[in-house]
Amino acid sequence: MSLLIPIRESDEVVEVRYDELPEDPSDVIDILKAELAPLSLWIRLAVQYYRQGKIDAFNAVVTDGTDPGLEEYYGESKRERVAFFNMLAAYFCSQAQLPSMASDKAKRDELFNQANINYTQADKIDLRQPMTWVGKGMLLLAKHDLPRAMGQFDTALEAQPNNTAALLGKACVAYTRGDYQLALDTYRQALKTNPSGCPPSVRLGLGLCYFKLGKIAKACSCWERLLQIDAQLQQHPPSAAAPTPTPTPGSVEALTALAIVELNNSSGGGGAAAATAAAGATGAVAQQRRQAVMHAMSLLLRARQLQPHNALVLSQLANHFFFKRHYAKVEELALAAYHATEQPALRADACWHIARAYHAQAELDRAFQYYYQAVQHRADHPLAQYGLGQLYLGRGDTDKALSCFEAVLRLQPDSVDASRVLGSLYAHQGKTERAFHLLQRATELRPDDADSWVELGQLVEPSDPQRAVSCYERAAKLLERQQPAGSAGAVPMELYHNIGVLRHQLACRTMQQAAGSQGAEAAAATKKTRELLAQADRAYSKALEAAGVQLSQFKAAATTTTYNLARLREQQARSSEAAELYKGILREHPNYVDCYMRLGVLARQQGNIYEAAEWFKEVFAVDPTQPAAWSLLANLHVLKHEWLPAQKKFERILMSDKRDAYALVALGNLYFNAVRPTAGSAQATAAAAADPKQAKNLRQAHTFYYSVLEADPSNVHAANGLGMVLAEKGHLAAARDVFVQLREATSEVADVWLNLAHLSLLQPQTSTGAPVGGPGGAHNVAIKMYENVLKRFYSGTQVGEPSVELYLARAYYECDKLAECKRTLQRAIHCCPHMPLLWFDLAAAHERSALLAVGLSLPFIAAPSSSSASAAGASQASSANGAASGAARVPPLADVHRAVADLAAARRLFEHVVAGGWTQQAQQARDLVPLAQQRLSRLTGFEAQAREVLSVAETVHADALRRRQQIERAEQQRQQQLARQQAEAEAAAAADKQRRQAEALETEARLDAARQRWQQQQSTQRDLTADDDSAEGRKRRRKKPAADDFINDSPQAETPTDDAPTMSAGERLAEMRSKRKSRSKKQRIADDDLVDDSDAELGTADAAPTHDADAVEQASAADAAESIEADAVTDEQQSRKAKKDKKDKKDKKDKKEKKHKKEKKGKKDKKEKKQRKEDGKKGDDALDSVLFGDDDQQQQQQPASQPAAAAGGQKKKRRQVFDSDDEADETPAAADDAAAAVGDTDADASEMMDASVSSEHMTPDGASGDQQGEIEMEPETQLAEPMDTADTAASADEPTTPQ
Repeated sequence: MSLLIPIRESDEVVEVRYDELPEDPSDVIDILKAELAPLSLWIRLAVQYYRQGKIDAFNAVVTDGTDPGLEEYYGESKRERVAFFNMLAAYFCSQAQLPSMASDKAKRDELFNQANINYTQADKIDLRQPMTWVGKGMLLLAKHDLPRAMGQFDTALEAQPNNTAALLGKACVAYTRGDYQLALDTYRQALKTNPSGCPPSVRLGLGLCYFKLGKIAKACSCWERLLQIDAQLQQHPPSAAAPTPTPTPGSVEALTALAIVELNNSSGGGGAAAATAAAGATGAVAQQRRQAVMHAMSLLLRARQLQPHNALVLSQLANHFFFKRHYAKVEELALAAYHATEQPALRADACWHIARAYHAQAELDRAFQYYYQAVQHRADHPLAQYGLGQLYLGRGDTDKALSCFEAVLRLQPDSVDASRVLGSLYAHQGKTERAFHLLQRATELRPDDADSWVELGQLVEPSDPQRAVSCYERAAKLLERQQPAGSAGAVPMELYHNIGVLRHQLACRTMQQAAGSQGAEAAAATKKTRELLAQADRAYSKALEAAGVQLSQFKAAATTTTYNLARLREQQARSSEAAELYKGILREHPNYVDCYMRLGVLARQQGNIYEAAEWFKEVFAVDPTQPAAWSLLANLHVLKHEWLPAQKKFERILMSDKRDAYALVALGNLYFNAVRPTAGSAQATAAAAADPKQAKNLRQAHTFYYSVLEADPSNVHAANGLGMVLAEKGHLAAARDVFVQLREATSEVADVWLNLAHLSLLQPQTSTGAPVGGPGGAHNVAIKMYENVLKRFYSGTQVGEPSVELYLARAYYECDKLAECKRTLQRAIHCCPHMPLLWFDLAAAHERSALLAVGLSLPFIAAPSSSSASAAGASQASSANGAASGAARVPPLADVHRAVADLAAARRLFEHVVAGGWTQQAQQARDLVPLAQQRLSRLTGFEAQAREVLSVAETVHADALRRRQQIERAEQQRQQQLARQQAEAEAAAAADKQRRQAEALETEARLDAARQRWQQQQSTQRDLTADDDSAEGRKRRRKKPAADDFINDSPQAETPTDDAPTMSAGERLAEMRSKRKSRSKKQRIADDDLVDDSDAELGTADAAPTHDADAVEQASAADAAESIEADAVTDEQQSRKAKKDKKDKKDKKDKKEKKHKKEKKGKKDKKEKKQRKEDGKKGDDALDSVLFGDDDQQQQQQPASQPAAAAGGQKKKRRQVFDSDDEADETPAAADDAAAAVGDTDADASEMMDASVSSEHMTPDGASGDQQGEIEMEPETQLAEPMDTADTAASADEPTTPQ
């Protein structure tokens, strides 16, 4: 290929071959200037010089091409001029990124500045060229200004969305930021839009993105495709300009990446677990891994052949030879990589390879030097930081080690190793919460890491033993799985040993927590304890097996495990097996003094005091100053009440260590117990306390306790002793303060709780003998505290429980809860039947129970107590009721029988105490025998008195039984009489109910008959109305206008005359309606039905045509007209009288309303009664309406010749049946009287009415008082549609409710 330069004004050209370009480009440049060749030819010439590596010639061409003097000739070629400046700026940017410029920051900045100047010149020529923006983005990317670089690329893509250079730049920025998905998408877009124009190295970026996203297979495909393109280019180069083909950019990196993937696959993912698995792999798996390693090495060797000084390839080769343990080769390759690059990251890797090679060879100083240098090159190198932290930790510089490991955790938050090491360091510094978080995170990230589980178990062991056991067992299982088949020793014996110890401790804790429980709870606790002990036994056995030791061998490697197993046998009540294990250890290791002491403790528990002392003395042959052995021997003397020898033993301990707290507290206890008498009453205790010698003993005890507190103010036992001394001296408030503070400071010492309970028994008592604060108040507090001590600290098999049971029984005895006292003592005797004091106290409890039951008196004789000194003075003289009170009240017979039984039981128990045979506590028995004999002598008299009381009680009981029987018979007779009376009353009520029902049925039958008559009359009336509508009837009415159905009720026309104008029925109806409009709303509503009926009659009469009728119809019409005229005259006369009566009635109602309003207040009961009467009245009114209807029907059926007389007769009959309006207003019962006069009905009949009209507002004619003189009212309309009365004078207390 060649460059063709056209000659001006000619068709000839000058050919310059690319493969024959001169070293000095001045001749070619002169030709280009002379012929004013296009700038595109200048650019092609500069590119060819650059590709051939002739940088000086390239610079000469570019410098002359950008000469300002050529601007006048190429002013219109803006695009080519911009390309020239961009090309020169890109050259400067690439020169600044050379490895040689990494150390020369000034030169590098100068090159970046020159690139920026050229991009600025390009912008001056044309500000809208996208390639200028791409170039600026590349410059900013080289300066690591990622946000601005991304902005330049985005601007270029806005102008040209498919600009390949901008897409590749944007993808590079996204990858550097860690946004691998965006980078992948951008790379793919570049390849899709320009598949032929994209460089092959784009596949390298694609593969890296896939690798970071975890898609290893796709990443390998991209890299393999890049290698295929490189192979094609090597076979068919694009031009012959380069004499020797060079590898495609990115191919070496692709080979290295493929090698790294193969190495990772061969190790199973790396890490300690993978390395362990690889070490144990055999067969086909191991063969596959060897093949993968060989393939990876072939790739790395191929990459080194292409670029022998590639730092990345050299670093990977150094890493491979490190695992081969060829440390000299590692150093050689790493140093070559270090000198082959100027990039800080690659130099940091090279230093790290050299540092860990020296670290593996234990050359820690040189390793520290290279670790430190790696961190200086790259502070975010996590592996270098981790190694440096390890060396700081080895030097004891914990703070710097912490900073290194924290840096690792910041760089790699999921680093299991860093989390585990940091957690361990924080745990040693006491930062348990932070340590727990880190270790738990490590176990979550890598659940198969046994070391993390062990670290977590050690952290939580003090606070949560159960969780620690779970962690240790998880670690043991992981190690067992990783253990190769047929091998042993993968799980350390210490791990199994710790599991056994923790299981053993949990079993002891379960027993303590279940102390005092009963029933199902106790059974569950026992079962759980046995399971834990069995699990501990298995763990100890596994520890011995892991150590390769048989139990019978007693080798030194498993001595501690064997000793703990013997302690476990003690806990399982297998004392003989435990003793054999102790003796076996002593045969192999005679100086193991702990075994001597445990054998002595076993002998003491079995009651062999002499043998125990011999075992304790064996310790002195090994260590004469052993304080534990002297203390155990002294406690044997205390158990035998040998105070002086015990004192000598404790003083012997102080000869070796004057500040031995246990010996000092024990001496204080000895002096304090010397103040307390062995047995006796409260008076004896007080007398002993007043003795000067005893006061001296108290001072000595105080001195010992105080000396311990001076050395150790937190010693609970010394403070407890000091509180006991204060209580013994009578300073009860100060003693209580001490005990309360101790209880708040620690809750694991039972003596503190016991002494607080003892102080509660010393509360002052009233003159009646009851403690302050209610009957048994302070004693109840003491009882509750004793019960809490039993439940919290003691179980049924421990030695200390009978004494606490004795304290509890004493508290029950003090507050006369003798049943609970006896149960407590019986429970204690069941545990320790060899204590004579328990038997004596049980006898005393039976005796006191008997005496209290029968009312006998006996002074309290204090039983000996083995309680601590703080219980001094708890005995108070208490007695039952005297004999005089017993004579005044005879106890129940059951109580007397129970008292006799208690006395018999007390005699048997006292005789058991006197009988002797007490071997273990002979001294205590000797002190109790005189007291028991004294009680036996007293019991004889009490038994005689009890028999007398029993005789009297039996007599009284018989009399009481007889009286009770008499009372029961009388009560039975009374109940029978009441039953008879109730039966008679029920029979009478039933008969009365039947009578009322019969009357109601009779009334209903009468009402039905009246309804039937009314319906017949209504039918007859309709027939008459039809006759009246005929032609003859209308003709007759026209001849007799004076006999109109309606009358003028105005004041001016009181009576009808012949001179009155003749009005038709329609006119009279219109006049009536006009008057009706002036009435009140309620009055109009009441008249609706009447007016509608009149409309129907009158309308029919007016509209009907005139025609001839037969004689019968004419006669009927004439009779009806005469009847209506007579009724009208009569009604007009009555209307005037009704108006006067209405006025009088209204005045009377007003007076009545005023009077009723005054009586309304405070008479609610009377109001309810009146309401009930009103309800009955409504039913009677309905019945009256029915009767009115019957009378009116009969009136209408009378002959026409007697209309007036018939009407008058009916009115008179009505007045005779009903009371007047005045009488109805006087009392609501008037309606009831009227109903009784007509039909003799009761209140039940009113409930069966279908409709009712208030009789209070009804006139004798059946119309409302406000309607008199307006319209004749048909009786049947009242029954069909009950009216709403509108009388304003009605009482508010007696409303009229329409049905």
